[in-house]
Amino acid sequence: IITIIIIITIIIITIIIITIIIITIIIGQIELYTHIPAMRQIVDTLQNRWNFRLCVVFLLDSQFLVEASKFFAGMMTALATMVTLELPHVNVLSKVDLLDAKAKKELVRYLDPESADLLSELSKTTNKKYHKLNKAIAALIDDYSLVQFMALDVSDEESVANIVLQVDLAIQYGEDLDVKIPKLERDEMGEDDDTFDLMSEKD
Repeated sequence: IITIIIIITIIIITIIIITIIIITIIIGQIELYTHIPAMRQIVDTLQNRWNFRLCVVFLLDSQFLVEASKFFAGMMTALATMVTLELPHVNVLSKVDLLDAKAKKELVRYLDPESADLLSELSKTTNKKYHKLNKAIAALIDDYSLVQFMALDVSDEESVANIVLQVDLAIQYGEDLDVKIPKLERDEMGEDDDTFDLMSEKD
């Protein structure tokens, strides 16, 4: 019976994944996550019926960030996704490894953005009638720190590890595991259990 349940679960998950792929191909990617309810329904099903812990990893191409207007557009898209899906979010600037040294230096200002500087740059390239809107958007992002990005460089192991760690924290991975005592402490206590506390051993 357990085997049958596992097989049925795998089939259902496979169907869900195939459905996501088909919808993505038909209507494009970002619409699924910003205002079309299809993805939210899938998320609710996985969380409520199957007890999955989910986290959204929002990828924004770092090569796309050539000006402030595109950065604000990316941030607002990420924010819309966060509001729609209501899931823990890890926002990532991807393909950093493809940037040259100068572009990587420019990228730093988007990882820890100064809204005033970006707003000033944005105002120079937009019509004056949109300046108040630009200021309101910048204030929303700056005051509440709703969206922050991490850089992903696939050639840098530490960069990848940092993002994986953030995802683990977001879904509380490993928090349900029993607390285990290091071998040295067990020897002092006279216990025979052979399990190890990996985190303690690393310390």
